[in-house]
Amino acid sequence: MISKENHQPVPFQHGEVVLSSGIENFKQVFDDLKNGDHLYITSFSYSVDKELNQLLVEKIDYINDIRVIFNVFNYDQKERARINHLIKKTLEINPYIQFFYSNTNHSKIISNGRRIYIGSANATGNTRNNFESGVIIKEIEPIRQIEKSVFKYAHLGTVPYFTDPIGPVIATFLLIYQEAEKEISSVRDIYRWASEGKSITEEDLPKDTYDVSDYVGRFNNFFKTINDQLKEFVERRCLFDDDSKMILNYLLDEIENKIDRLANISYQMGSETNSFFDFIEDYRNAREEVKSFFWRTSILLEGKNYLLQEELLFDKFQTILDCLYYLRVQWINTFFATEFIEFQSEFSIFSWLEAPELSRKYIERFISL
Repeated sequence: MISKENHQPVPFQHGEVVLSSGIENFKQVFDDLKNGDHLYITSFSYSVDKELNQLLVEKIDYINDIRVIFNVFNYDQKERARINHLIKKTLEINPYIQFFYSNTNHSKIISNGRRIYIGSANATGNTRNNFESGVIIKEIEPIRQIEKSVFKYAHLGTVPYFTDPIGPVIATFLLIYQEAEKEISSVRDIYRWASEGKSITEEDLPKDTYDVSDYVGRFNNFFKTINDQLKEFVERRCLFDDDSKMILNYLLDEIENKIDRLANISYQMGSETNSFFDFIEDYRNAREEVKSFFWRTSILLEGKNYLLQEELLFDKFQTILDCLYYLRVQWINTFFATEFIEFQSEFSIFSWLEAPELSRKYIERFISL
């Protein structure tokens, strides 16, 4: 589930040890959910307490990204039956969860992005009967590191279970988003190093990011075709529900337009940075006495504007992803989620990055019903 390169300590300074019975061990993570948060959970089993589930359902309109990485007992070779029972039972209570199965998971983590619980308590109703202990961390950077190691690439390190047609679309775009995120992270580092006075060379600058643009172009073509099928399904199933039809069609059209605009932007991630650092050659040719002034002036006066352009481009990826998560909630609000399908392939789900068409069968599984 977690790659070996992420097996490293994550230091933190602000947190508290919790010693309590049952859900009180991690209840504050649920109580603290706010607009724009997510909820990520790892648990050996999963059957969240009814009280906490009710709290979650009440906030579902703005907690759109709920991921559960779970495991089950397999001492009697009935692993698949237990997985199916767990997912089916959970969908009856909370259909919004994205499920990821990992037969190596034994961790118990619950995070909303601002508070994270790590301890002994599973996210199950049975934990009410137990004495549990754990730690609540309230520092953003350690939480970000933990989420990146455990949850960020859940589609790649576990077995995803899809419960609706939007889930596979999200999984496909998420792969592109993660590539864009790597690029913007690299760009931010370059500007930070430069602002700290460190020398930047051509080797440090963003390499050709054509791949990200190419992935967006392929996804754009794919989404146009799958969107027609999604809208046909909405038309068939919402004969007497004009409000739901209007909401879903609006979101589908808006997402298609945003993807199309992103695919047709004339510049790529990193191109603004490369353009800005064209002054490196002039810097090299400058007299030693003015080099420091030349460097600092360029970075301080112009660098922020170029970085802002890069951030605005990345924001377009973020907006599309947020819209897809919101679409998924609205889709489930309308059609519910009672069926599920396990990702099965000889290839990693990462292959969807190059060939989004491979996700089609998982999407059509739900709109052909």
